[in-house]
Amino acid sequence: MSDMKVAFEMGKIRLSLGSILPVRQLKNVQKNIRRYRTIRASIKEVGLVEPLMVHPQKDQAGVYLLLDGHLRYFALKELGETEADCIVATDDESFTYNARVSRLAPIQEHKMWRRLSSLRVQGTFLSPVPADSITLEQEPAPQSSLTLPPIKFIYGPSDMSREAAEMTVEAVTLEVPDSKTIKLKWPEGYDPVFKTGQFITCYWPDEPNYKRAYSLSSCALDRGFFEFTVRRDGKMGTRLVDWIKAGAKLMVLPPAGKFLPVYEPEKHLICIAGGSGVTPFRAYVREATRQKYQTKITVLYSVRTTNDIIFNDEFRRLEKENPNFKFDVTCTRLAPHDPWPGRRGRIDAAWLKAHVGDLANTVFYACGPTTLVEFAEGVVFELGAPKAQMKTEKWG
Repeated sequence: MSDMKVAFEMGKIRLSLGSILPVRQLKNVQKNIRRYRTIRASIKEVGLVEPLMVHPQKDQAGVYLLLDGHLRYFALKELGETEADCIVATDDESFTYNARVSRLAPIQEHKMWRRLSSLRVQGTFLSPVPADSITLEQEPAPQSSLTLPPIKFIYGPSDMSREAAEMTVEAVTLEVPDSKTIKLKWPEGYDPVFKTGQFITCYWPDEPNYKRAYSLSSCALDRGFFEFTVRRDGKMGTRLVDWIKAGAKLMVLPPAGKFLPVYEPEKHLICIAGGSGVTPFRAYVREATRQKYQTKITVLYSVRTTNDIIFNDEFRRLEKENPNFKFDVTCTRLAPHDPWPGRRGRIDAAWLKAHVGDLANTVFYACGPTTLVEFAEGVVFELGAPKAQMKTEKWG
């Protein structure tokens, strides 16, 4: 136990909002989305239940980087608050911790109900869900009443819980010799709220203790199904690629994760991928193309040979449909006589740097084998980009 790394400092601290630096800014249009208004209403009525997650800036004493809780942060500022309870992370990797801390714990839920009771707020409690998914609807008070008007609680979709849903395999598509895309049909009444770039966790009904997370290769606009693309690797991957067929059943936990695209007109997303690490970037480009976003997206993809290019036809089609998207492939193990006209060799610093224009508005994503992702991180930081502009997912 002595080698266990503690992810957070013990206890929470009270910080001035002025000492916390958000990773992204909230635009005026985002203040009109339902989720933000829900969070703001909740904080206004019962206060902040879930603390912000921060990390101290090494080069600025007393200054903290906001890792998780941006909507709560901006809602607090809009409500005129000057301080907030915070949890201090021991490093600035928010993706891993978010999957563990950004769900309402029983003690937090208990605190919220006690707070409601002290405010003499009446409500109908249907099911425990994260605080950020509660919508508060104010009902008119009787004219003769001098007490607080009752508040009706309307909760988000039932799938917001972490319970697994049984899904049927609708289709299996062979992408390259060792990789397949699996399409899972949502069960009746299943309608999750999730974001492009997130992952699902799957397991076989007969092996509930052996779970594996897979990035979604479908985007949030694809409704009624999930798609994920898996390579023949390890126990789960081998069984899926070699044995799964249409009609099979898989247990699926709801989407989670923070490997999310930043769809802003002035941004350039440079997505570095190796092998099946390209799967979430298919989802990025799908959504950007359908929504006609002006965000520039470049996928730099490393494969062994031309026979290993996953989604090649779809990416080439999306290039024609979306003038802001570019798909560049480099092959590492081609025979000298292969007619491939594109780049050869591994992704290197020079090739990556050649795609960077406005560094301040570039967001880097890397997904795939650990060696590739760590190399990409090193090059990006060598360019002078802060960690906030680098998002990663490592697959062993």
